[in-house]
Amino acid sequence: MSVSDKLGNDEDEKVSVVADLESMVTFFCKSRQEAYSSDNGWLDLMQPLLALKLNKSDIYNCFYALNNKYITRFVGIH
Repeated sequence: MSVSDKLGNDEDEKVSVVADLESMVTFFCKSRQEAYSSDNGWLDLMQPLLALKLNKSDIYNCFYALNNKYITRFVGIH
């Protein structure tokens, strides 16, 4: 099930959500010089942020802050 399906948006909103996700992930990958992987958890991290109905720049900034401060710090710890 896709992130847009999980949010229960109508079809027009789903297209917009997918486009926003693609642009945010693309920007993140290019700016951090990281490759996207479907199992990296980025979409899972963005899902609750999308549900808040924030604008795209606020969603990206929250995602970046959470990922940079909390997620990447614990990736190497097992």
